[in-house]
Amino acid sequence: MALLVYGSTANRKTLGGGRIVPMAEFMAEVRSTLAGRAIERAAVPEGFPTLRALQFAAHYWNVAPVAPTPRPRHAPLPVT
Repeated sequence: MALLVYGSTANRKTLGGGRIVPMAEFMAEVRSTLAGRAIERAAVPEGFPTLRALQFAAHYWNVAPVAPTPRPRHAPLPVT
């Protein structure tokens, strides 16, 4: 499988024998597959670290509070 962030599958569906999948389509497929799959009872096996990380991220994204991001302190830009 080849994941493409930018590009299209309009003219080509495969690359080197593998399926070309736009990133948005891949993430939607992963999300729909993992939705409702509770970590406590049906965690993705450790042999699939990327999918497991996505499952944990999807599970905790709505649970964990968002910490405020500190704004960097910059000197004012000189006016020319």
